[in-house]
Amino acid sequence: DHRLSKNYWPGWHLFGAALDPTQDTMNENLDEVLGVWGDVWIAYSAGGAFQDLPLDIGIGYYLALSQNKTLSLEGNPVISSDFSDADLQLDKGWNLKANPIVTIVDKSTLEVLDENGDSKSWNDAVLSGWIAPHIIGFFEDSHYPAEQIVPFGGYWFHTSRELTVKVRPHLPLDDS
Repeated sequence: DHRLSKNYWPGWHLFGAALDPTQDTMNENLDEVLGVWGDVWIAYSAGGAFQDLPLDIGIGYYLALSQNKTLSLEGNPVISSDFSDADLQLDKGWNLKANPIVTIVDKSTLEVLDENGDSKSWNDAVLSGWIAPHIIGFFEDSHYPAEQIVPFGGYWFHTSRELTVKVRPHLPLDDS
Protein backbone atom coordinates (compact mmCIF):
# COMPACT_ATOMS: atom_id res chain seq x y z
CA ASP A 1 0.00 0.00 0.00
CA HIS A 2 1.20 3.50 -0.72
CA ARG A 3 -0.96 5.24 1.93
CA LEU A 4 -0.43 4.87 5.66
CA SER A 5 -2.51 6.38 8.46
CA LYS A 6 -2.18 6.81 12.22
CA ASN A 7 -4.52 8.43 14.75
CA TYR A 8 -3.11 11.15 17.01
CA TRP A 9 -4.58 12.92 20.03
CA PRO A 10 -4.02 16.54 21.11
CA GLY A 11 -0.59 17.27 22.55
CA TRP A 12 3.04 16.61 21.72
CA HIS A 13 4.36 13.61 19.79
CA LEU A 14 7.64 12.36 18.33
CA PHE A 15 6.89 11.12 14.84
CA GLY A 16 8.38 10.38 11.46
CA ALA A 17 7.39 9.00 8.06
CA ALA A 18 7.29 5.21 7.76
CA LEU A 19 7.56 5.53 3.98
CA ASP A 20 9.24 7.87 1.50
CA PRO A 21 6.59 10.63 1.20
CA THR A 22 5.30 11.63 -2.23
CA GLN A 23 5.68 15.33 -1.39
CA ASP A 24 8.95 16.90 -0.20
CA THR A 25 7.97 19.26 2.61
CA MET A 26 6.17 18.85 5.92
CA ASN A 27 3.48 21.37 4.88
CA GLU A 28 2.84 19.71 1.50
CA ASN A 29 2.31 16.37 3.27
CA LEU A 30 0.40 17.49 6.37
CA ASP A 31 -1.65 20.62 5.58
CA GLU A 32 -4.38 18.77 3.70
CA VAL A 33 -4.85 16.00 6.30
CA LEU A 34 -4.20 17.91 9.55
CA GLY A 35 -5.46 21.40 8.81
CA VAL A 36 -3.85 24.81 9.05
CA TRP A 37 -0.21 24.90 10.17
CA GLY A 38 0.19 27.02 13.28
CA ASP A 39 -3.51 26.74 14.11
CA VAL A 40 -4.17 22.98 14.31
CA TRP A 41 -0.63 21.61 14.15
CA ILE A 42 3.03 22.54 14.20
CA ALA A 43 6.18 20.47 13.70
CA TYR A 44 9.80 21.02 14.68
CA SER A 45 13.07 19.37 13.74
CA ALA A 46 15.47 18.13 16.43
CA GLY A 47 17.41 21.38 15.96
CA GLY A 48 14.33 23.56 16.54
CA ALA A 49 13.62 24.54 12.92
CA PHE A 50 9.92 24.75 12.04
CA GLN A 51 9.69 26.57 8.71
CA ASP A 52 10.15 24.91 5.34
CA LEU A 53 10.87 21.52 6.96
CA PRO A 54 11.45 18.56 4.69
CA LEU A 55 9.62 15.35 5.60
CA ASP A 56 12.17 12.60 5.07
CA ILE A 57 11.90 8.89 5.75
CA GLY A 58 13.78 7.84 8.89
CA ILE A 59 14.03 11.36 10.36
CA GLY A 60 12.20 12.13 13.60
CA TYR A 61 10.28 15.34 14.34
CA TYR A 62 8.26 16.90 17.14
CA LEU A 63 4.57 17.27 16.29
CA ALA A 64 2.02 19.24 18.33
CA LEU A 65 -1.71 18.96 17.64
CA SER A 66 -4.58 20.99 19.09
CA GLN A 67 -7.21 18.31 18.38
CA ASN A 68 -7.64 14.62 17.48
CA LYS A 69 -6.44 13.99 13.94
CA THR A 70 -5.67 11.11 11.61
CA LEU A 71 -2.36 11.57 9.85
CA SER A 72 -2.32 9.95 6.40
CA LEU A 73 0.77 9.94 4.22
CA GLU A 74 1.23 8.79 0.65
CA GLY A 75 4.54 7.55 -0.67
CA ASN A 76 6.72 4.55 -1.29
CA PRO A 77 7.39 2.02 1.47
CA VAL A 78 10.79 0.38 1.87
CA ILE A 79 10.67 -2.95 0.03
CA SER A 80 12.74 -6.08 0.51
CA SER A 81 14.63 -5.65 -2.78
CA ASP A 82 16.14 -2.36 -1.51
CA PHE A 83 16.58 -1.80 2.22
CA SER A 84 18.91 1.21 1.78
CA ASP A 85 16.18 3.63 2.97
CA ALA A 86 15.83 1.54 6.15
CA ASP A 87 19.39 2.36 7.28
CA LEU A 88 19.47 5.12 9.91
CA GLN A 89 22.59 7.31 9.75
CA LEU A 90 23.52 8.50 13.25
CA ASP A 91 25.98 11.26 14.12
CA LYS A 92 27.97 11.27 17.36
CA GLY A 93 25.67 12.44 20.17
CA TRP A 94 21.89 12.65 20.22
CA ASN A 95 19.90 11.81 17.06
CA LEU A 96 16.12 12.07 16.54
CA LYS A 97 15.15 9.31 14.10
CA ALA A 98 12.01 7.45 13.06
CA ASN A 99 11.15 3.88 12.20
CA PRO A 100 11.60 3.86 8.40
CA ILE A 101 9.56 0.71 7.76
CA VAL A 102 5.89 -0.16 8.10
CA THR A 103 6.24 -2.79 10.81
CA ILE A 104 7.16 -2.90 14.50
CA VAL A 105 10.86 -3.69 15.06
CA ASP A 106 12.33 -5.04 18.31
CA LYS A 107 15.43 -3.16 19.48
CA SER A 108 17.33 -6.42 19.99
CA THR A 109 17.12 -7.21 16.24
CA LEU A 110 18.86 -3.99 15.15
CA GLU A 111 22.28 -4.31 13.54
CA VAL A 112 24.81 -1.53 14.21
CA LEU A 113 27.72 -0.66 11.91
CA ASP A 114 30.58 1.73 12.72
CA GLU A 115 32.29 4.06 10.23
CA ASN A 116 34.67 1.21 9.22
CA GLY A 117 31.78 -1.12 8.38
CA ASP A 118 32.33 -3.33 11.44
CA SER A 119 29.01 -4.86 12.45
CA LYS A 120 27.60 -5.69 15.89
CA SER A 121 24.26 -6.74 17.28
CA TRP A 122 22.44 -4.06 19.32
CA ASN A 123 23.55 -5.61 22.62
CA ASP A 124 27.17 -5.99 21.51
CA ALA A 125 27.22 -2.38 20.25
CA VAL A 126 25.98 -1.27 23.70
CA LEU A 127 28.62 -3.38 25.48
CA SER A 128 31.31 -1.92 23.19
CA GLY A 129 30.27 1.65 24.07
CA TRP A 130 29.14 2.51 20.56
CA ILE A 131 25.55 3.33 21.46
CA ALA A 132 23.52 3.99 24.62
CA PRO A 133 21.38 1.04 25.76
CA HIS A 134 18.07 2.93 25.61
CA ILE A 135 16.15 4.16 22.61
CA ILE A 136 14.04 6.99 24.00
CA GLY A 137 10.43 7.29 22.87
CA PHE A 138 7.72 9.74 23.90
CA PHE A 139 4.15 8.91 24.93
CA GLU A 140 1.53 10.98 26.76
CA ASP A 141 3.94 13.80 27.62
CA SER A 142 6.63 11.51 28.98
CA HIS A 143 9.86 10.02 27.67
CA TYR A 144 10.36 6.27 28.11
CA PRO A 145 12.92 3.58 27.16
CA ALA A 146 11.48 1.82 24.09
CA GLU A 147 12.01 -1.89 23.48
CA GLN A 148 10.42 -1.58 20.03
CA ILE A 149 10.22 1.08 17.36
CA VAL A 150 6.83 1.44 15.69
CA PRO A 151 5.73 2.95 12.37
CA PHE A 152 5.22 6.73 12.60
CA GLY A 153 7.18 6.75 15.89
CA GLY A 154 10.08 9.11 16.54
CA TYR A 155 12.96 8.09 18.84
CA TRP A 156 16.12 9.50 20.37
CA PHE A 157 19.36 7.52 19.94
CA HIS A 158 22.66 8.46 21.62
CA THR A 159 26.00 7.37 20.18
CA SER A 160 29.69 7.77 20.93
CA ARG A 161 30.58 7.90 17.21
CA GLU A 162 29.04 7.97 13.76
CA LEU A 163 27.02 4.80 13.21
CA THR A 164 24.53 3.16 10.88
CA VAL A 165 21.60 1.28 12.38
CA LYS A 166 20.07 -1.27 10.03
CA VAL A 167 16.31 -1.54 10.60
CA ARG A 168 14.86 -4.74 9.14
CA PRO A 169 11.55 -6.56 9.46
CA HIS A 170 11.55 -9.75 11.49
CA LEU A 171 9.25 -12.37 12.89
CA PRO A 172 7.79 -11.45 16.29
CA LEU A 173 10.09 -12.47 19.13
CA ASP A 174 8.80 -15.10 21.55
CA ASP A 175 8.78 -13.78 25.14
CA SER A 176 8.57 -17.23 26.69
